[in-house]
Amino acid sequence: MIIFSVFGLIFLTLGISLYVMSDKVQIAEVNYGTNDECAANVDEDQYCYLDFNTVAEIPGPVYVYYELSNYY
Repeated sequence: MIIFSVFGLIFLTLGISLYVMSDKVQIAEVNYGTNDECAANVDEDQYCYLDFNTVAEIPGPVYVYYELSNYY
C-alpha cells in the first residue's frame, strides 16, 4: 500500500507541474494557403515571407511547429 502512495504522490506532482507549464503555452496560427502572393511563387523556388502579430510578447525560447493537413 505504501508503494501505491509513493507512486501516486510522484505522478500527482508530475501531473500538476505539467498542467501549470501547459498553461504558459501561446499559440499563433498563420494560414498562408490562401495568400495569393505565396500561391503565385509555388513553382518558382522563391521564398514567401509572412508578417504576423501576436497578442502578447512571447519570451524565449520560441519553438515553431509546421503542420500539414490533407497530405498523402
